[in-house]
Amino acid sequence: MERGVFNVVCEVSKIRFVTIDFDDAHCYSELIERFEQNSESMTDRLKEQLCVVKLWYGLLTALFVVWTVIELKWKKECYRLKSEYKCFI
Repeated sequence: MERGVFNVVCEVSKIRFVTIDFDDAHCYSELIERFEQNSESMTDRLKEQLCVVKLWYGLLTALFVVWTVIELKWKKECYRLKSEYKCFI
């Protein structure tokens, strides 16, 4: 029972006076290391996703340009045919 009370007092003292022992420092070190690894992993994933988004944006932009060119040619051909058949009417 006394050991339990002593542990509680020690834990409260560590929090109150911001003191840590070797085990706490090791635990924090591991947590920081895992956080850094997760951050690097997340950064790599975000870079990959950004590459995919840029690729799709480029493809859609090219498709839009091609579609616009086809539309302009189609309109030009329609006007040409309209004026050509107008002569016969």
